[in-house]
Amino acid sequence: MKVLWIIDNKYRELWGLEDIREKLKSKKIKLVLCNKFNWKSGIEYFEPNAIILPNVRNNSPLKSTVNFAHKKNIKSILYKSEGLHYEKTFMQKEHPIDMLEKLTKIFLWANEEGNIARSHGYEDKLETIGGLRFVFKKKIQEKEKKIITIGIPTTNRYSTSKFYINIPRIIYTRLLKDGISQIGLVRNEILFFICISKIFKRFKNKNFKFILKPHPFEDPKIYKAAFSAVDENITVEEDPDIRNFLNKIDVMINQYSSSNIHAIKAGIPVLNITKLIPWNEDFGEVANDYLPKDLGVKVNDFADLENHLIKYSSNELFDLMIKKGDLEVVEKICPSLNSVDLFTKNIEIILNKKKIDKKKKNIVSKIYFFFRYYLKEIYMILFLRRETLFHYFKLGDRKLLKKFSVLKNN
Repeated sequence: MKVLWIIDNKYRELWGLEDIREKLKSKKIKLVLCNKFNWKSGIEYFEPNAIILPNVRNNSPLKSTVNFAHKKNIKSILYKSEGLHYEKTFMQKEHPIDMLEKLTKIFLWANEEGNIARSHGYEDKLETIGGLRFVFKKKIQEKEKKIITIGIPTTNRYSTSKFYINIPRIIYTRLLKDGISQIGLVRNEILFFICISKIFKRFKNKNFKFILKPHPFEDPKIYKAAFSAVDENITVEEDPDIRNFLNKIDVMINQYSSSNIHAIKAGIPVLNITKLIPWNEDFGEVANDYLPKDLGVKVNDFADLENHLIKYSSNELFDLMIKKGDLEVVEKICPSLNSVDLFTKNIEIILNKKKIDKKKKNIVSKIYFFFRYYLKEIYMILFLRRETLFHYFKLGDRKLLKKFSVLKNN
């Protein structure tokens, strides 16, 4: 039996897939990974019994994938590439009714994610799996160790993009599409830069070291030229594996990046600087409804930030977060589960339930779709060159798949 897993963004979605692939292999189930632009040829060539999709939201091209699979009696499983945001209006777009009917199963990051599907009577299609990229071993902090190394994850997309930088065009095109939240994001990026620059200036000669962790869509070279070239106490973490970043820091300073959940699950305290960066009115989707923005010990001003960094150890700051209730919030929106085994078990159940004997393609069709699939892969590698796409052809992508193991490398 075969399962085709459609990958949108390799930096978000490869976590734990090597572990799942190995466990399924022991059960004689082959897991094939395919990028989102080659799904149709992938289905035709590999002839899977089931597919796994990263989203089926309104206006997503992958809705047509579900329809295509449905016509071919191929089971469709949704496991969203992005979770943590479960507000009702948002989830109505993420779980549209026409898709709920055709999906075989919906794997959830958290129980709350399934509320819309439940309200429409699809409880039996839901299975809480957890977030694969949040499977971490807790870091052991020295109890009385003073804070020296401070990590700051970034949340920017546009002004430091590794793909495309034309802010006026981004603003105008987003306005034409009523993308108000994207305009709010652009505004926030400037305020974020001002805030962290003030932090760097304030602590320049106070024996602290800073490590910036750019978002996967950002160009680390921009941060190096902006900060590391000016201040030797500021470095930039380029490794896409956030575990390496977390292993180097004593505390995280964060605005609203979901990497604060990585930190909390790894036992690293978070200082929340949302009070230092005013929310703009166009950024209400994050400011009002995105739960990770509330995690961490909130500092009132720059003096309060300095007080927490100087007077507290890492363990003492983490204790403040425990008293605040952050660990309970994290467990609610992204519970700690044995996600790899849950995935493996549920895929096996789905494949063995109501098996449908399908007629295999003849040798001529098989050869045709072989060339169609792999020639498109070669074309995308040579000419499209989109860095976030996964290509099993590429040695670097196969290495990344192994690197993002959550069982071997944790």
